[in-house]
Amino acid sequence: MSEAHAESHLPTYRKVIITLTVLTAVEFGISFAMHSLIPFVLGLLLLVGLAFYKASLVGRFFMHIKYDPSIFAFLCVLPLILGSPIILLVGYDLVHGPNF
Repeated sequence: MSEAHAESHLPTYRKVIITLTVLTAVEFGISFAMHSLIPFVLGLLLLVGLAFYKASLVGRFFMHIKYDPSIFAFLCVLPLILGSPIILLVGYDLVHGPNF
């Protein structure tokens, strides 16, 4: 990659890094709020949604999936889609215990 090409992407990378930093701070706020202000399941859904968004930003800009054919983006997102119900169920089960 040429130096001119790399410099042309720096403003975009800075925006993405700032967005990721702000979203991480929001996630910390949500995790602290889950102890007293918001219900656990709602907090968990918000955290999973933010994690999806952050993962998509990293994939699109830092792994350059944005410039690849869309089938590659689909193959990267598919495990996230298939794994989310399991993550939500395990998180719920950790709080409420098994229902025997």
